[in-house]
Amino acid sequence: MRLMIYTQTRENYGINSDGSLSERSHWKNKGGSEYYVRLPRSAKDATPADLEEIVARVSPSIEIDNEYCKSFVVDHALVSADFKTSYEEFCEDLPFGGGRDQRLDVTRFNTYRIPC
Repeated sequence: MRLMIYTQTRENYGINSDGSLSERSHWKNKGGSEYYVRLPRSAKDATPADLEEIVARVSPSIEIDNEYCKSFVVDHALVSADFKTSYEEFCEDLPFGGGRDQRLDVTRFNTYRIPC
């Protein structure tokens, strides 16, 4: 089982060439990212509260919040180990194949441990 975490990224389009904020600054949505957390088989019995706790622990490692860019969690889902995102499916159809290696496995970071 995997917990997929989806983010939204926004960029500030009001930054002057010197890096200062313009009076006419505005935020523009720029897509997002998909992260996954590997879970033990017992996670199929996880409650929504359990998943929310995992998302809360992982979020500081993947969210960004400054005057230039923001990236924040917008959704999550429990998926099977062989789940493929639309990006991965697209990449598999390309001549060079791939796609799976583009996914960031946040469990490789030593900044937290998820007790399961």
